[in-house]
Amino acid sequence: MATVDYQLNWTKKLIAQPNAASEPLLLPKHFNEFSVGICNTPGTAIIQFSLSSHIDIAAGNGQWHDWPLGNVQKGVDGLNFPIMAVRIVSTSANPKTMEICG
Repeated sequence: MATVDYQLNWTKKLIAQPNAASEPLLLPKHFNEFSVGICNTPGTAIIQFSLSSHIDIAAGNGQWHDWPLGNVQKGVDGLNFPIMAVRIVSTSANPKTMEICG
């Protein structure tokens, strides 16, 4: 599981295997401004976020919600409320790589 420290600009790469979820990317507690940059790769993916605690997420008990943009191939979107983690879920027979940036 990767984590992000407070920085002005950062980028992390998440990889989801075919029809599976990536490892969660844990964000600093109550990270308010978050945008997602998606790499151009085959297939599509759903971006999900969690409001659950880092402990629940690490234990596999986090609750996940689909990003408002939904099933995406490329683009940028943001949320204006605090989230604790983000992950991607591949919805195709191809692995999906996404760059998550903030």
